Amino acid sequence: AVVNMVFQAQFIAVSGRVGGPEGQSESAAALSEGLGWANFHFFSIHEKQNTSSSTGRRQLKPNGEVDWCQRQRENPRELGAQVITLVAALVVVFFLREGIVHLLWYLQQRRGMEPQDSVAPFPSWEFQVLLLQFQGVAESVGDAMASGCRDYEIGGGIMFFFLLIILSTTVFIAGFGLITRRAVWNHIPLRQAFSDLKDSVDSHKDKGCITRIQEFYAAIGEVTGRGSWESEDHDTKKSLLHTRFTDRYGAVFTQYQHAAWWYGLWSMLRVVIVGLALAAILDPQANAAVVLATNVVDLFFVCAFLPDGDWMEALKNAYRGIVNVAVLGATLSKIQGQISEVFFGQIFQWLSILSIGPILFQALFGSAISAVYGIYSKVNQDFRTRPFTGFSKVQLPD
Repeated sequence: AVVNMVFQAQFIAVSGRVGGPEGQSESAAALSEGLGWANFHFFSIHEKQNTSSSTGRRQLKPNGEVDWCQRQRENPRELGAQVITLVAALVVVFFLREGIVHLLWYLQQRRGMEPQDSVAPFPSWEFQVLLLQFQGVAESVGDAMASGCRDYEIGGGIMFFFLLIILSTTVFIAGFGLITRRAVWNHIPLRQAFSDLKDSVDSHKDKGCITRIQEFYAAIGEVTGRGSWESEDHDTKKSLLHTRFTDRYGAVFTQYQHAAWWYGLWSMLRVVIVGLALAAILDPQANAAVVLATNVVDLFFVCAFLPDGDWMEALKNAYRGIVNVAVLGATLSKIQGQISEVFFGQIFQWLSILSIGPILFQALFGSAISAVYGIYSKVNQDFRTRPFTGFSKVQLPD
């Protein structure tokens, strides 16, 4: 749920740039800029001058020409800062993962247990971080390539090539793994899922109310699952090899069902297209139209193929896709003069809230249920296991 909230916040941050200044209202632009952290736009490595582009005036050289390099240095999506953020995040996550793995090995050895294979093999966590930062990097690359500054254009081209390598490598790894059946989709029929739900409810009839609510909530989560990725080979060594493949690269396909395993790759490609279009297409109407068309195609994939491996996630993604298309449609209507800037600002804010509200509610509700059940279980266990000492008279001190 947290990752989905970050992805939706990334969309809101990006949608506030669609169409340029002509396509946005002040409130929409402010909301978009405030959510820049979702795309890892944390800082700038260059100090802003007093006559910055944020005041509406382009940076000028002494001869009166536009200083495109200085303008790009003051860009909140400056390429150098984004690369530093990406590298720093990958390094921190790498050492954090390695530290946890070695700590688990040490604790297992202290208890006389044989150390198990790594529960977090490289690059499982690093790959997830890369996916989270893909949108922000694509934005910075697009801005750099369209900056008009030779240095940034070269740097943007190098990073664009890096994005293509990451995308191509991911396509190869995922395709190779599925073709060689290192990961096989185990489908769960809907009838079987409801039968399991009924059995779970029946088995907890005699338990307390809070326990039944928690178990029912957990059972609902099992019912909405459409299947899971598993290892087909039962040989111990091969099964371990296949499991490690899923652990390493599963972030790009394990949340999707087998017929739409490619949707994660499409999502990465869509991010690159949007990042480049926002900066390269200067015409506001064409800019908004391209971003809208990309999201319409994404909504078609979500509704036609239902890629998510969980029914609840499929419904939520379809809902978010509809709201996102509505936001971009309103942006295009504002550029064409069909709606006013004030009305558009209100639509943008309300649709942004509606797009992230259900995700936030589910996360808070699930956390609340788990917390209440945990406290209840602890109190109930202490009450049942605490020995009865009987009643004794109060002894006064001598």
